[in-house]
Amino acid sequence: MKVFVNDVEIEIFCGARARDAVRSYLGGIGRRARKEKMVIRDGWQNVISDDSPMSENRRIYIEISNQPSAIGGQPGR
Repeated sequence: MKVFVNDVEIEIFCGARARDAVRSYLGGIGRRARKEKMVIRDGWQNVISDDSPMSENRRIYIEISNQPSAIGGQPGR
């Protein structure tokens, strides 16, 4: 089925989740991102789970933070 990630058309399998679309998109542009550094939004800019089901022509947008993650504990925190 056809979906859009950051306005780029991606072909994914039926039953795919947002994380599958994101992986396909990132693989196509040669990038990887850690889950805790990524925010996924729907077409209305609502934050959605990476487990959110995808449907034909759904649009999602990802934001990848380049900031160090606080997850995993930083010294002095």
